[in-house]
Amino acid sequence: MNLKTEARCIHLISIDEKECLGCLYLYPSGFRNENSEDADVDVSFWVTQAAYDKGLYVVLYKTLDDWLKSTWPFKKIIYTNKEIPA
Repeated sequence: MNLKTEARCIHLISIDEKECLGCLYLYPSGFRNENSEDADVDVSFWVTQAAYDKGLYVVLYKTLDDWLKSTWPFKKIIYTNKEIPA
């Protein structure tokens, strides 16, 4: 995957694979937002209302942040969601 030139979309599916819980987007720096030009990756995600009501938005953010920092070579990650959990 070349995130310098290509965006990626990853569907978030329930463990039983019966329900779409949301979606994750990884964009090249500066692709969608001028504020992300100096970042290694521009990250955005959403979850369904049902998943949000169960608290999965915060869980996803924390899991996603850990995964991106531990598995990918990104030094600067910018999240462009309107709501970023504390």
